[in-house]
This record gives sequence, C-alpha cells and structure tokens, in this order.
Amino acid sequence: MEAGEVMGPYKGTRWPMEGNYTLVEKNSKLAYTVKAWTESQEETTEIDQTNELTLSDDNGKTKLKLKATINKTEPDAKMAIEGMQIGFTQQLDKLSKFLEK
Repeated sequence: MEAGEVMGPYKGTRWPMEGNYTLVEKNSKLAYTVKAWTESQEETTEIDQTNELTLSDDNGKTKLKLKATINKTEPDAKMAIEGMQIGFTQQLDKLSKFLEK
C-alpha cells in the first residue's frame, strides 16, 4: 500500500504486505492473515494481523463487514496502526470503483 493525500506528511510512504487466505466461503466470507511493515523498516514496524470480511445482502446491495485483529506489533508500528482505518477505507473505495466498471 502507498499513503495518499489524506495521510498528510506520510504521503508516499509504502507498506509492503504479505498474507495467506485462511477461509474462503463463496459469496459470504473471506479471512486472511497479513504481515505489513513500513518499507525498509521491517524489523521495527511489522504488524501481524488477521482480517475477516463478511458479505451479506442488504435490500439488493452488498453489505461488507470488516473485522481486523492485530495479533502482534513491533515498537515503531504506531503510525501504521493509526492509519489502518484510512487505509482500509481507501482500499474499499478503490474496489467499489473497480466493480462499478
């Protein structure tokens, strides 16, 4: 991920990620583990988390519920943790625009 305009002075900061899907239920649920860190600072900024997306019908529209659980963090991960909500919002906005096409 790369920080956009809303991240102010952190704009352009990159957070590489790697993960594994742990659950895939067609049209209803997706769970995965993720490791993320600030580029070139993996040793001190890594975040280990588990994410679960649940999809449901809401009057003909898809409702998405996201649960992110932080399992472990390194000492300098505070900035990334504070930006997680913004990051998830940006990702989901991009997905929505992609699906509209």
